[in-house]
Amino acid sequence: MASTELLLLMAMAIHGGSTAWCFASDTISASSPISGDRTVVSRGGKFELGFFSPAGGGGSNYYVGIWYKKVVSQRTPVWVANRAAPVADPASSRLAVAADGNLVLTNEAGKLVWSSNISSASSSNGAAAVAVILDTGNLELRRESGEVLWQSVEHPTDTWLPGVRLGMNKITGEVQGLVSWKNAGDPAPGMFTLGIDPNGSSQYSTKWNRTVTFWSSGEWKDGVFAGIPEMISHDKYDFEFVSGKNASYFTYSLQDPTVISRLVLDVSGQVRQIMWSPSADEWMIIWTEPHRLCDVYAVCGPFGVCNGKSEPYCSCPAGFRPSSAGDWELGDHSHGCRRNNPPRCDDGGVNSSSLVHGDGDGDGDAFLPAPGVSLPRNSSSAQASSARDCELACLRSCNCTAYSYGSQCSVWYGGLLNLEDTGGMDDDLYLRVSAMDVPSSRGRKRTAVFVAIAAVASILALSIIVFGVVSVGVMGLAHSF
Repeated sequence: MASTELLLLMAMAIHGGSTAWCFASDTISASSPISGDRTVVSRGGKFELGFFSPAGGGGSNYYVGIWYKKVVSQRTPVWVANRAAPVADPASSRLAVAADGNLVLTNEAGKLVWSSNISSASSSNGAAAVAVILDTGNLELRRESGEVLWQSVEHPTDTWLPGVRLGMNKITGEVQGLVSWKNAGDPAPGMFTLGIDPNGSSQYSTKWNRTVTFWSSGEWKDGVFAGIPEMISHDKYDFEFVSGKNASYFTYSLQDPTVISRLVLDVSGQVRQIMWSPSADEWMIIWTEPHRLCDVYAVCGPFGVCNGKSEPYCSCPAGFRPSSAGDWELGDHSHGCRRNNPPRCDDGGVNSSSLVHGDGDGDGDAFLPAPGVSLPRNSSSAQASSARDCELACLRSCNCTAYSYGSQCSVWYGGLLNLEDTGGMDDDLYLRVSAMDVPSSRGRKRTAVFVAIAAVASILALSIIVFGVVSVGVMGLAHSF
């Protein structure tokens, strides 16, 4: 007992004789940082903040994130601080409140890798700042007086939590939107974004590469977005869209506070409203947009073929392979497919005028069919009176990567996007490859010869066996007489 009291007295002396040394388990401060395995947990135990390594990331990169603490058995990050700047050693990295009042993350070398970056943080008469994790999943940086300096919900990553406002500040023009992870093992900003229309309408849209819009929610009308009819049939949520003088935003809440639900912009580019099912111990999808995965722009990357009914949903056509096999396995198909062997144009071996059609016997370029694959958009027309003329027209240009001949000659240039395996009987698409990737006609002839010889040999062997059996039978019959 005496030893315990002595330890308490020593601790109080070290911290100036006050009880300020005892920090709440939900708070980060200058003298109570996050490092190693230490975490902070919201007061009601719903959310936890600390260092983590994504399940598919190989365990070499670590991030500071917020995830569900209660009920959800799978560690599911809903926010990541240093999503583009991982640290290698969480034990020697620190998340703390700096002297200027900012929340900062330093790595194992003491280098700053992430900051709340609030310029006014230190301009409050020296009042200390602390960071507190709340039961809403929000991380607040605030003064001891309660003044909020910065909060994580205003800087979302790929997840939209209930109660969070997602919209636009009309004064500053700043849009708060979601950005997908790069892949399942890397929370770095990916190819897809979701945000409100900056031109002032009530629509939300998803974009590829921050330029191409491929899905829109439709205008807000009668309590739902026109393009999301599923909102009508689900009575577990309350929705609200606000358009005021200073801001426009959308928010939603759960009628049952015990239900766990979130909206996430998946690495595939789909927007998914999902709910945790305790009985199944997994996330259950409520609705997705776009409905069809293959309607996501460039979902399988250049030359990648989408099939929403298969798993995995992306594949490479004959003569091609994934450009990045590691990213492909983690759900990042943005790099698409590349040829097994580069065409001669890519090798710089010859110019376009000297290219000849290859059938696998030479070193030129050739074409392989992609049966059942829909024709890409943005085709160009070429003068041709036959399929062979169309093929030659494409072959003459190093930039031509595919052709199809139906009612006319259509050719395509560059990497082909939005290829889909429809299993239909569309005009055949032919993709340019190295002649090395086309089955050799000589090889086919040799195979045919080998098959013919084997067939003849089999017939001769069978004939000899039959002849032998008959001969033995005749001799036996003659002997019996």
